[in-house]
Amino acid sequence: MEAQEKPFSPAHSATERVAGAAHETVDHLAERAAQAEERVRRGTERAETYGKDAADSVTRYVQEHPLASLGIAAAAGFVLSALLRR
Repeated sequence: MEAQEKPFSPAHSATERVAGAAHETVDHLAERAAQAEERVRRGTERAETYGKDAADSVTRYVQEHPLASLGIAAAAGFVLSALLRR
């Protein structure tokens, strides 16, 4: 059985234009989402690296200056305690 060809109509043409525009919009949004994902991924990697570097730096300082580290920790504890009492 042969498929009947539908006659050309302005509504059909408008529907195709709208569908084409919708597909272009979806493609554009998908591309922008992929770009945003990549930026977030790079930012996360930088934050992880920064956090690891900071932790390593603190660990080195504590190992090299244990008494000063103890004094800093005690002072920070007193300040935090005083702030939280208010």
